[in-house]
Amino acid sequence: VPGKPFALFNHKGKLMGPYAFDEIRPFKEGFAVVGRKSTSSSTAPAGAAPTWRYGVLDTEGRLIGPVRFEALGDFAEERAVARLNGQWGLSDIQGRLVLHSGFTCDGQAVLLDAKKRVSWPASARGKKLCARR
Repeated sequence: VPGKPFALFNHKGKLMGPYAFDEIRPFKEGFAVVGRKSTSSSTAPAGAAPTWRYGVLDTEGRLIGPVRFEALGDFAEERAVARLNGQWGLSDIQGRLVLHSGFTCDGQAVLLDAKKRVSWPASARGKKLCARR
């Protein structure tokens, strides 16, 4: 319902909310991506689209870390593709960026660790990659 908080219930029917989020995605691997939008910003022009920020809830309904990501994908193997401060990386379930940069190569996302080594996907490790864009 627009303008209303979300409420979540656990598998036993216990109320875990309400939450002041504008989006709660379905749980995947025990975590749900949540989003808040803000229509006010000191630097945004009048009539600008809302700014979204994303975070993570666990199955107990606890918010894990701050709601800070500009984009956050669903979790798989306790990792999710995330964008923070305009940079793409890979977030862990605690909301930490564990891979800090990335690029695309022939349509495939490639993520690098802090030492600029290919970390994901494993199939790209040790191979000659296309030029970083």
